[in-house]
Amino acid sequence: MHVEIGRALEVLERTPGAVRSLLGGLSDPWVLENEGPETFSAHDVVGHLIHGEKTDWIPRVRRILEHGEAQPFVPFDRFGFRAYATGVPIDALLDDFAR
Repeated sequence: MHVEIGRALEVLERTPGAVRSLLGGLSDPWVLENEGPETFSAHDVVGHLIHGEKTDWIPRVRRILEHGEAQPFVPFDRFGFRAYATGVPIDALLDDFAR
C-alpha cells in the first residue's frame, strides 16, 4: 500500500482518542503493571509515545526535510520517558498525548 500523508493523518489523528478510550479513568493496577524488568506498562507506553513525539519523531522529520540522508539520526533513548512520566497520573498523560 502506498501511504499518502492525508491518509496517514486519518489514522494518526484518531490515535489519542483510541488510547484514551482504552486507558482513561482506569485505576493504577490496570495501568501501572508490567511483565517484569525492561517491559512497559500501559502508563509507560503512553509516556513513551509522548517522549518519542517530542524528542524523536518530529526532530527526525525536520532533520530529513533539512538534510535528506546526509546526517544520521541521534540515537533514541527508549526509556527517556521515565524522567517525564513517572508519577504523572494516566489521565494527565492522556491529555498531553492528545495535545
